[in-house]
Amino acid sequence: MLNRLTLKRIMVTFLQVLPFIGLILLVNPSLILASDKSFGIQNSTLYILIVSSFAISMLLALIISLMSDKYYRIVLSLFKSLFIVSFVITIFFPVGSEMQDGQVRDAVLSRSQYLLNYGSYFIALCFSMYIFMSNNILKRVFTNLFILMALFSAVIFGSNVYEYYRNQANSAPNAEALAAAEVGMYNDSTDFSFGSEKNIVVIMADMLQGSTLEQFLSNNPAEKNGFEGFTLYSRAISPFPYTSYGVPAILTGDTYINGEKANQPEVLKHTQESSLLQDAVPYKYDKTVVSLTSMTVDKDQFSFNNVIKEDPHSLQTSIYLVDLGLKRIFKQKIISLFFTEHAIDPIMGLKINSREMMNRLAHSTIGKSPNRLIYIHNMVPHAPTGFICKNERATENDIRAVADTVENYWLETSFFLGQVRDVLEQMKKIGVYNNSLIIITGDHGHFICNKPELYKYNVGTEDFYGADQGPWRRAVGMYNAAILIKPPLDSEPLKISRASASTTGIRSVVQTYLRENDATKVNFQDVFQKNSKIKIIVFDKDIKSNPYFTADDHVEHKFEGNVADLRTVFVQERNKKFNDYVIGAKPTNPQDYLIDHWSKEKEGSWLMGHPGTMGFKLNDIDSSKEHILRLDFRALTSEKHPNQRVVISVNGKVLGEYVFTGFDNQSVDIVIPATYLLSNNANIIEFKPLDAISPRKAGLWKTDVPISLLISSFQILDK
Repeated sequence: MLNRLTLKRIMVTFLQVLPFIGLILLVNPSLILASDKSFGIQNSTLYILIVSSFAISMLLALIISLMSDKYYRIVLSLFKSLFIVSFVITIFFPVGSEMQDGQVRDAVLSRSQYLLNYGSYFIALCFSMYIFMSNNILKRVFTNLFILMALFSAVIFGSNVYEYYRNQANSAPNAEALAAAEVGMYNDSTDFSFGSEKNIVVIMADMLQGSTLEQFLSNNPAEKNGFEGFTLYSRAISPFPYTSYGVPAILTGDTYINGEKANQPEVLKHTQESSLLQDAVPYKYDKTVVSLTSMTVDKDQFSFNNVIKEDPHSLQTSIYLVDLGLKRIFKQKIISLFFTEHAIDPIMGLKINSREMMNRLAHSTIGKSPNRLIYIHNMVPHAPTGFICKNERATENDIRAVADTVENYWLETSFFLGQVRDVLEQMKKIGVYNNSLIIITGDHGHFICNKPELYKYNVGTEDFYGADQGPWRRAVGMYNAAILIKPPLDSEPLKISRASASTTGIRSVVQTYLRENDATKVNFQDVFQKNSKIKIIVFDKDIKSNPYFTADDHVEHKFEGNVADLRTVFVQERNKKFNDYVIGAKPTNPQDYLIDHWSKEKEGSWLMGHPGTMGFKLNDIDSSKEHILRLDFRALTSEKHPNQRVVISVNGKVLGEYVFTGFDNQSVDIVIPATYLLSNNANIIEFKPLDAISPRKAGLWKTDVPISLLISSFQILDK
């Protein structure tokens, strides 16, 4: 039997070990839930984390209590120091950490930053242990600090969990819809047969991004084979950068319900009642709809879950949250170093299940129904990257979690396209391809856009340079859904279009196909573009509820152009407090109006090797008239490099390509057409250098940074 003193020693030890273990298993996961409200957890996930935290702390307390007094003091000092140092890092320095949806908070650290961080951690840990081992006044200060931090941690955990469940209470993502729909689970008897006369095949490829797909196809032309009749809209827009609202927008052709804001459960219920899936029913189409359990888009759908049955979803989620929490401290996942992400990331199971469905569809034959609609939610393109294709087609053993590099992303893209190609070849083989409408669409873009190395591949991304910079990243990535459409009777080679388009135009294409008996009378691509609603939904700055499932904090932006023009929208949004500029003002130093990619000097500002922008607000101007942009400049030219070409745009509209010559001070007047400038709004002028060169290479002075044009002053005048 344990005596009283031993029990007291164990409990004291437990209370001193618990803060660090609780920080790892409870506080950090709760901070992730608070910072990213998109991720739903089961109650069992929370129970697992709480029970594990107390059980591990008690086990450690029992072991430590058996140590001699000398080692007992050292180990307790270590745990208390680990808690204090880790607490400071996770609260005040979460840079480089990751949120549940795969997005990296701020920036990924360089190798030198990792070394500096770890060195600082070690020094802070040693200093703290020294204080706890000593008997001076600092020990009392650190002890009180330890107690205060432990209490504060408990408050953080409690408040974050309460806030999380309070937000989730409004959304209850799909419990009501699931109960009403009584959906069945996808199984071996699910009918994937094709119709003998007409077929509509919609593959909703989660996170299939347009610009990166164009990149891949441009760099790998052979991958276009087999996609006869298709047009890829590589600059198409999804109104939402996430699945919960993005998928209903595809199916209903609307952002919410008849344009009116609505929470996601109501939108999902509306989708079950009115979408392209229901449009086919009056035309006597039999349909097979396979979607996520959490995305019930049709009352008769088959749902699929994580295929990894031996590991419950709640346990996976628990481990995944802990791993993300460790990254807040160590700036890299720790558990993933020892276990494959199959064991901790439920997305991997969904990818495996998606692959199985595509394999079945690629071997399907003509069934009993004359008309068939097949809709599949495919998770293969979704982050994180999870396929390595050593051969032409991946086998079961080839499927594993891999690093999210651009190269691995291309391999996964190739795998997905290969599976689609197999389906198309089967449709050709059984004679239903020519008369079918086939649509492959993303619901939004991919997190790969966070990686600057993606833009080394210039083909297909020239209008996306600098996508890793601030809000521009959002424009390139999460709103850029790939859309591929093959109308009936079209057999031309794959075409790539950068036309303005949106996922909201897809339903109109399906409706037109259903109505028209003679496909030769319809231009389906025109129908698609004309019915695309070019607008996006962003979050309000002060989010009060879960924006992934409630619309209270949604803000709508309409604009002209394709996804590349979103840069202007986001920059204007970010810089609503631009300095005012008065038309006709005297020559003005541009430095107070510059936004990015400029080198400011006394005589003016050099445009560097990337597009640079200038922003200002014009009040009460007559935008129906033409204006003049007057620039006082010097061009970085020499005998070796006689010209500097610069493309100048105003609010996303190109003025033209201008050739600047001469290193001396000069002036040029550029006409700004009517309606290009915005009254009482932010205006963006972009300068895109085409011939930037370093002064050293130009034979002028010893600087290796490429520059183009020095602007010493500017004016905007009435014409």
